[in-house]
Amino acid sequence: MSTRLRAVFAENGQTISQNFANKLAVVGLSTEDVQRYFALFERPEAESIADTLYWIGANRLHLQGARNSVKQIAHLVKALKHYAHQDEAELLETHLEEDLNNTLLVLRSTIISRNITLREDYELIPPFVCYAARLNQVWTNLALNAIQAMPNGGDLSVRLQQLDEDHLAVDIEDTGIGIPADALPHIFEPYFTTWAKDKRIGMGLSVCRETVAAHHGAIEVLFSRPGNTCFRVTLPTNLAHPEYILLRF
Repeated sequence: MSTRLRAVFAENGQTISQNFANKLAVVGLSTEDVQRYFALFERPEAESIADTLYWIGANRLHLQGARNSVKQIAHLVKALKHYAHQDEAELLETHLEEDLNNTLLVLRSTIISRNITLREDYELIPPFVCYAARLNQVWTNLALNAIQAMPNGGDLSVRLQQLDEDHLAVDIEDTGIGIPADALPHIFEPYFTTWAKDKRIGMGLSVCRETVAAHHGAIEVLFSRPGNTCFRVTLPTNLAHPEYILLRF
């Protein structure tokens, strides 16, 4: 099966390793599944998606209760479908807490392998209209940056709250190494990074800022010091109103 999966990727102009193909095969992905969700594996976090699939698939082989395993697989597949969002160019009504949950589920194996404790605190927020797939990339990038800042483990906290009648906020906080004070004024500049080039992951904070700005929101560092950093994304809750005509990406 892994050989056939590699052939499918080759037909789509992408070369994958035997190890990557084996991970997809363990979870039972067919060539038809890969064709259907190929866009997922073109994303920067493709390795994390494959690792999460493998983690659940490997557990399935050892669990006594097959039903529980099947439920886990079904849950992940559902999460991946929602995470991708079929039409990125359209405003969609989505449940933001579900999108955050799905993003973290995609990154689950990375979080576990880094010995990171995940803490989620979501207020009940009414359905939110946005470019859902684009915002999912923002959550992914912020979470990956937080994970990378904790090479020896730590706590990753993700919070969703209603600030007032017209605004909500997503906070992503880590207990990592912090951002150097001289770097803070520059972190949202294009091509700026505090990481070595071979360790860059995600879409970059400058693109995160552009995405959030296109939603008439703001992204900021609430605080950063060794052992504690928190990013906040603030978004208006009424993007569906006529006065909020978003520019195309």
